[in-house]
Amino acid sequence: MMEIRCQGANLTRFFTALGSLGTQSPWAEVEQDGQPVGRTQPHKGGDRNPRWDDPPFVIDPARGHLILRVFVPGAGVLGQGNILCGEGVADLRDLQQEPSPHMVALQKKGEATGFLSFAWHITAQDPKIFAHAAARSAAVEGNGGYPAALPQTPYPQPCGREQVRQELPPAQHSNHQQEHIPKREQLQQQGHQRHHDQLQRQQQQQPQAAADQQNTRHIQYQQQQQQHDPRHHQQQQQQQKQQQQQQQQQQQVQQRQQQQQQVQQRQYPLQPEQSLQQPQQKLPHAVPAASSAPTMETSWLQLRLFLFYCC
Repeated sequence: MMEIRCQGANLTRFFTALGSLGTQSPWAEVEQDGQPVGRTQPHKGGDRNPRWDDPPFVIDPARGHLILRVFVPGAGVLGQGNILCGEGVADLRDLQQEPSPHMVALQKKGEATGFLSFAWHITAQDPKIFAHAAARSAAVEGNGGYPAALPQTPYPQPCGREQVRQELPPAQHSNHQQEHIPKREQLQQQGHQRHHDQLQRQQQQQPQAAADQQNTRHIQYQQQQQQHDPRHHQQQQQQQKQQQQQQQQQQQVQQRQQQQQQVQQRQYPLQPEQSLQQPQQKLPHAVPAASSAPTMETSWLQLRLFLFYCC
């Protein structure tokens, strides 16, 4: 037999109008092949992360699938019953090859609403084995638990007591070598070894597959939270506004620069006379210093003549 114990769930949103106020009390229900197995106690105030510590449910591992559901109580004023948060399906054959605890994705009308985690444990063998064991125990037991005696009734003769079948001819020895038939113990050991090798391969592949599944589930969970979170929409709107403001500022700066260039071209146009005057200013520097001598002599002669006429 197998024991199933629901541990908790992670829901993506609230499913009632009063859920955001902290009054959502979810519980879990387990169903096997259309027959209810059991349900947990509601976690009061569990909101979107309920946890349960109820006794495990006993199920038959040879019976198909498990259906796990999460419910919350509806508003009694509106006349609503229990509200389904989501349900997930687990195959018992695949479940025995996966580690415990195990997570099942919850969905509601095609919408992913969260995850439910539960632990499983094998407590005994298949009940069919116990039925065969009970049937064999009907024989009278002797010393050591073995049957004391077997029934001594002879087998009936199909041809009658008076008729006797012809005896079979004696066995003839052949020259062909007989193949070695392995014993039952060897076959069992080989089967156990193969099973052990398969388990090792599965254990080596499971961590990578589990890590990939957890990463994808975590990414999906974050994306769903961002979609339902109003802060994410506000951040997107703020980023868009900032980008628009930056573009407007850049356009204004470009327009101002163009206006300044136009004003400068109107006030200070390039004149051809200025371009010609610049090389002419360099000519006095090229004149030698000896040219200043005649000017001094002429001034001295003028002074002497002036004094002569005055006297």
